[in-house]
Amino acid sequence: MASLLLDSLSIITLLILLASFALTIYSLVIFAFGLSSYRRLRRDPSPNGANASSDPPFVLPFISLIVAVKNEEKTLSRSLEAMVSLDYPKDRYEVIVVEDGSTDSSPKLCAKFAEEHPDLVKFFHRGASKGKPSALNFALEKSRGEIIGVFDADSIPSSECLGPVISSFSSGVSALQGFTKSDAKGGFLIRLLSREHDAWFNAYMMGRKRLNLFVPFAGSCQFIRRDILERLGGWDERSLTEDMEISLRLAEAGIPVQYEPALKGKEGVPSSLGALFGQRLRWFRGWLELIIPSIPRSFGSKKLTDALFLLLTPLIFAMFPALTIIGLALSLMSLQIPVYWLQSLLYPFIMLSFLSLLIMAGVTIAYVDRVVWYKAILWIPVIFLYWGFLSATAFVSLLQALVRWPKKWSSTSKIQI
Repeated sequence: MASLLLDSLSIITLLILLASFALTIYSLVIFAFGLSSYRRLRRDPSPNGANASSDPPFVLPFISLIVAVKNEEKTLSRSLEAMVSLDYPKDRYEVIVVEDGSTDSSPKLCAKFAEEHPDLVKFFHRGASKGKPSALNFALEKSRGEIIGVFDADSIPSSECLGPVISSFSSGVSALQGFTKSDAKGGFLIRLLSREHDAWFNAYMMGRKRLNLFVPFAGSCQFIRRDILERLGGWDERSLTEDMEISLRLAEAGIPVQYEPALKGKEGVPSSLGALFGQRLRWFRGWLELIIPSIPRSFGSKKLTDALFLLLTPLIFAMFPALTIIGLALSLMSLQIPVYWLQSLLYPFIMLSFLSLLIMAGVTIAYVDRVVWYKAILWIPVIFLYWGFLSATAFVSLLQALVRWPKKWSSTSKIQI
């Protein structure tokens, strides 16, 4: 029995490690193409879209900007101030704020902006929180725009952000994801998260755009045609990651999300390790729960197959703690059961994956953030610890998904720029 168990675990371990290695190389290729595209963009920036306040040769579409709010008093004022000050005719857009069961002063701040800008801001209060997807669907019913934009309550869109939106949508785009930069100030954790955020958009999303792969919505600074959103039935209120879930349905319908770096905004990062853990726990579990439904969708579709690979990321992260626990358990069960197979396969791959991660992170820090190489090296131990933190978080999220732990959508406490 012990021999059969050992052989089975050996095969499972080998398959997991091979899949992990393949996905790591796959991600590195995307990352490399993204950095190359970012390098060219930085050398020759050519923003997409003219100033929306000029006289375009077409009637400007009406745009509804939706903001779901829950306990956002620290960041809300700056976000709403930016949204009511966009360089776009005030009679051609609206800001719909849905406050969803806050226990801080967020309702008062929302009401203040609605009172000061009655023709621009619509404020709706919901006493009981039902989660962000529910708030977005509620706002959709109250909106009248032909283009729907979604921003988080800590996001600060650039004043000219609607210019690239109009340019893209007038050329046939139906779903658009913009670039959000994080310049939050603080300690090592805050700076690490800010640079991770920049790496995701400047390298990974740019690589996906260049290779014509699956591009997911990022939850904020995103736009979609109203008719398409209504045809899809809005956002899935059961999903913990409504942005990824609707991106998959869009790809299945043949309506890919386009990434546009000229559509710019700023946003904060989690303010503490606890806030980060809660955010990534929700993200990872949301992605894990989308894996099985995505398998039949992926057959015969390049973008959906790529999307499935992306969804497997937290599962691969979770496997490292899982395999370590299995090895320790077998050692405790019997000292005569050899575990060298686990160590000989797992440890070299961990080092290879970690080396790849260091290369990606080091290049991004040194190039994207214009940090000299010897300062970038100082981030290596931090990245190592962060990699372990993400693996442990993914493992917890996997356990929650397996035991069907009750799901609860909660806002993340953030530090704004």
